[in-house]
Formats: sequence, C-alpha cells, structure tokens
Amino acid sequence: MLAAIRNFARSWVMKVFLGLLILSFAIWGVGDIFTGGTGDAVAEVGELEVTAAELDDSFRRSLRRLQEQSQEPISREDAISMGLLERSLQTLAARRLLDAEARELGLTAPDEAVRRLIAREPAFQVDGRFDRDRFRQLLRQSGLDEDTFAEQLRAERTRNALTGAIRPPVGLPDALTRPLVERLAEIRSGRLLVVPDARFGDIRAPDDATLESYLEDNQQRFLAPERRDVTAVLLSPELLMDDIGVDEARLRERYQADSQRYTTPERRVVRQLRGQEEAAAREAFDRLRAGASAETVAANVEGVALSALGPVAEAGLPDSFAAPIFSATEAGAVTPPVQSAFGWHVFLVDQILPPERQPFAEVRDELRRQEARRLAAEQLPDLATALDDAIGGGATLEEAAEQLDLPLVAVAGLDREGRTPDGETFEGFAEWGDLVTQVFEEPAGQPSLLEETDDGRFYVFRVDEIEAERGLELAEARERVLAAWRSEAARRRAREVAERALGDLEAGRAVAEVVAEYELETRKLEPRSRAEPQGTPAVHDALFAGEPGEVAPDVVDAEAGAAVVVADAQTRVSPEVADAVRQELRAGFERDLLTQFEAALRDTHPVRVDRNALARHFPSEPRS
Repeated sequence: MLAAIRNFARSWVMKVFLGLLILSFAIWGVGDIFTGGTGDAVAEVGELEVTAAELDDSFRRSLRRLQEQSQEPISREDAISMGLLERSLQTLAARRLLDAEARELGLTAPDEAVRRLIAREPAFQVDGRFDRDRFRQLLRQSGLDEDTFAEQLRAERTRNALTGAIRPPVGLPDALTRPLVERLAEIRSGRLLVVPDARFGDIRAPDDATLESYLEDNQQRFLAPERRDVTAVLLSPELLMDDIGVDEARLRERYQADSQRYTTPERRVVRQLRGQEEAAAREAFDRLRAGASAETVAANVEGVALSALGPVAEAGLPDSFAAPIFSATEAGAVTPPVQSAFGWHVFLVDQILPPERQPFAEVRDELRRQEARRLAAEQLPDLATALDDAIGGGATLEEAAEQLDLPLVAVAGLDREGRTPDGETFEGFAEWGDLVTQVFEEPAGQPSLLEETDDGRFYVFRVDEIEAERGLELAEARERVLAAWRSEAARRRAREVAERALGDLEAGRAVAEVVAEYELETRKLEPRSRAEPQGTPAVHDALFAGEPGEVAPDVVDAEAGAAVVVADAQTRVSPEVADAVRQELRAGFERDLLTQFEAALRDTHPVRVDRNALARHFPSEPRS
C-alpha cells in the first residue's frame, strides 16, 4: 500500500488533491486547487469570488512548502510580510480569471471526458483495470467525495484547454533560434596564464599611517560583531530525571516488552568455497561430503577459493543464502551449491551459536534512565507552565528560577553564530534550536516568551546587555589588516606583470615566448559551454570574450593570482545545452503569450481585492 501511495503521489490526480498543478499563468507561479470554501469574499473576479477560507487554505499550503524548502521555521506574520499571502491571492485570482472566461465562452469538460480521465489514472487501477473501491478509498484519504473531485477535475481540464489553445503547436523558427543556440551552446577550452601572488611575498610592511588609512577605507571588512549578554532557564527532562523514582516492576515489564531488543538471534559461523563455474562448485561439494577438509578442497579443486563469513544471523543474509545455511540442523553441515551474482557457493556451517539474551541486571540502569526520562518529559510541561506563571506574575528570571529550584544559564558576549568572545561555540545553547536567533531578535531587559523546541523542551531567556557592532581599531586587528593590505599589494604587482604579458601577446608574440619571459604558470581551462559556467565568473567570461584562438582583452583575477586568458581555436556545440536552450526559448515564448492572455482577461473580467476584508481575516502585526 505504501508503494502504491508513493506512486499515487507522483500522479496528476494526487497533484489535484494536493493543489500542486502548475497554473499556466507563469507570472503567478504554482497554483492551488480552488476548493469552493465558504466565508467572506476577499476578492472578486468578474462575477466570481475568492473567499477568505480558500485563501487561508492556499496560503497555509504555500507556507508549508516554503518551510520544507527552506528548512527554517517561518511564522505566518513573516510569510505575509514576505508577500506569500499576496502571491496566494493572485494565484487564486488568476485561476478565477480562467473560470470566468470559460463560463463566458460556455466551455466545460464533458462528463465522458472526466470519466475517462479517472478510469485511466493508474492510481485508481488494480491489475490494469479501474477499481471503484480503490478510487473511493483514496478519495476518503484525501477528504473528498466523488462529486467534488469530479468537479475539480472538470474545472482543471477546462482551464488547461483554455491555456493550451494559445500555446505554439510547433517549435520556434530555426532562423530565430539558431544564432542564440549556437552562441549559448558553444563549447570552448583554453589556457590560463597566471602570475601568482605568492611571487611577491616579500612586500615590506607599511607604516601605521598607511594601515590606518587602509583600515578606514575598508572598515566594513574589519568589524567586531554585535554581542549580547544573556541569562536563560533551560527546561529539559534531564533536570527532573534524578528525582524521579521508577518502580522495579515497571522496569521488568519494559524488559519483557522489549525482549527482542535485548536478544541476540541465533547466529552461525560459516565458511564458503566460491567459484565462477558450477562444475567446480559441485566437485568441491562432493569432496567435502566425502570427508575432505575445506583447506584440502580449496587447494586441489581449480577455480574455487575458501573464505570465512564469520558469525552471521539469518536476517543479515540474502534469502538464497539464508535458507540453506539455517536449514542445517547441526554443526559440520555442508550445503549444496548455490548460485548468486558473485558465482557459485558451497557453505560449511562450522558452529551454531544459540540465541542469547542480556540479563535484566545488565540492562536495568539503561531501562531506568529511559523510563525516568519518559516520566520527566511528561512532567516537563507542568514545570514550564509554573515557570511561565511565575514570570507572568512579576517575578524576575532569577526569582522564578529560585522559587522552582531551577538552574540559570548565563553567557556574556554571545554573537549571532553562538560564539563567545574567545571564538568558541557556547555549548549551553548549542542544542536548543532557534534560541540564539531569537536572542538577537529581542530587546534588552525583559524576559522572552516561553518557547518550546521540536523535541518537547522549553526555554525562556533575557537579554541583559547589548554591545552593538562596531569597527575595529588598528590595535585590535593589526595582523588581519596587514595581511589584507599585503594581499592586495601582491595582487596589484601580479596584475602589472600580467598587463605587460598581455600587451606582448596582443603585439603578436608567441605564447610560449611570453610564458617563458614572464615566468607564467599555465593552467588548463577544461571545456565548458557559455551557458554553463565553470570556475570564477571573470575567467569564464574572459574565455568567451573574443573570437576562438584569441587572447582575452583584459587581465582577470584568478585563484591566487592575476591571469591572461587564451581561448583555443577549436570549438564545438553541445547538443545537450542546445536542446535546453531551445526548450527555454520556447518556454519563454509561451510565458509571454500567457502573460498577454492574462492581461486581456483582466480587462474583460476586472479583479477587485477587498483590502479591508483581507486585513480583517489576515492581520499581520510587526513584532515589538
């Protein structure tokens, strides 16, 4: 069933369920299925409405997708301020435009077409035929009835017919696409002639006045980060575990319930004679059955080798191996030849190791910790509530912690990366989710709200002091400033040499002569297309700046030096990139057509958004 659901999730029908069908209007991105929910209208498209309920549904699903993609917790308020609500509204409005136009034109998908689509959907089939029971089961899982699903499918089919009618039926003219395709898909290789910065490593240190001036001009590169002093109360099950008593009978119940966890299954010590030919394996088998030792057989039967498998459990072997090995009833058994992808195998069962179970006494402490932690986790919300109530009643963080006998955690000079002034990560906050991020969002002096982590722990904190980001003084950053100054000075000298070398090449001197005279390092530039950059952008652009076989007109900064780029004379066109460029050109042309179509529909079916209703149903107050 799981595999079927996974396949179902890939089908177009499941996309209807999940609202992931791509709306043809490219300017609105991915659309959500119109569910026909009830509620106040937040927008009108012609005579059709977009309700607050369906907008909320679309917005919630878009927010979940955004959170999954970013792997970050994003609040509703933040998502609204980022424009996600507006995008969801415009997506629904764009769908309504298609619905309104279809209604005006009298377009709809006939019942027979809808029935055929449903009947042909593989997710609804069993043994290649439509299965009504499976169809109903999957609809129930998606919270839909047959009529609603059919109408959604009919509407989607109609919209696709509308937008499909304006798509170009054939590719774009070759005369239009060929020049751009050949340019973007052209593949070049070349050489990089480098003057290494390291050649100028003996640059003398300048005086302090020069370094002070350099620091002033580059102050943004030499900053002391914002730092904060923080006091926190961190609530985890570990705080309560030592004080929780666990009944011995309960531990024995857990031990019996988890007996499989503490039991090592039967294992067998096995050797094998393996070869590539069946005849050799059968000869080895016959000799073993006749009483010869495995070592003797391996030495006298050509094409077989002896090796040990060690103690193995049945579950850890392929079925073709497990069956003969574990069907042996006593040590010393020899199995008939078995074939696998690695050849032919004859197994010798040298020893049978019976199942072993760890005694209760050996795992008692582990069980007690597990049970104590479970009970502590159950009690933790009550403790968190008590802490929250104490702070809400006017107690300071210190007073609340003292009342409840909780430890305080304090750190001075924490930066946004969770590091202390000595550069070390503050381990006290390291495993507490977004705690550090939230520390830098709160003002100083007031306790934060009580927060819960994904794994059921709680914390509250107070920012005590804030040291703003500031520019470093020369005395604080002398070594960093000096290193940066020297690096730039070395690069300037490298560029001066590279500029002279470029001038000689442009004057017609041979590359080999220039390389020898200026002691340039030669690095190969591997083939790449114009549309698929490799390495630094400056080097890639220089490779395609002139004609094949020419020297790029400007010196570029390369890795650890300044360089001249020489393009090889031989070029070719990448078929894969050419196809991708053609597809993108066609897609761009389609987007332009659809954008114009959408604009025309807006003239026919005006879109009116009720901003007051929108604000009433979706308030977005900035954090204080």
